[in-house]
Amino acid sequence: MMRNSIPDNGVFLKLRRRLRALAHDTGGVSAVEFALILPIMITMYIGAVEFSSALTVDRRVSSVASAAADLTAQAEEVTSNSLQDIFTAATSIMTPYSADPI
Repeated sequence: MMRNSIPDNGVFLKLRRRLRALAHDTGGVSAVEFALILPIMITMYIGAVEFSSALTVDRRVSSVASAAADLTAQAEEVTSNSLQDIFTAATSIMTPYSADPI
């Protein structure tokens, strides 16, 4: 005689109990939430650091422009040597950032 291929109710009851227990288990919820939020947090952190760096560079560039204009305006005669000195001063103001064009 051939056995029926459908399992009996005992197996289904055990499976239902295990699935119900799994559905009510909240042990790893915080880890999953953290894993979902972590990339967003890292992106925001890196963005804040880059934004802060951009503001610092912007202030330095404004300072360089102001200093170069002031030094040029104070000079009675602008020669290539005095321009080189002004560019050297501008480069030293921009330190530690590069004065080279991007």
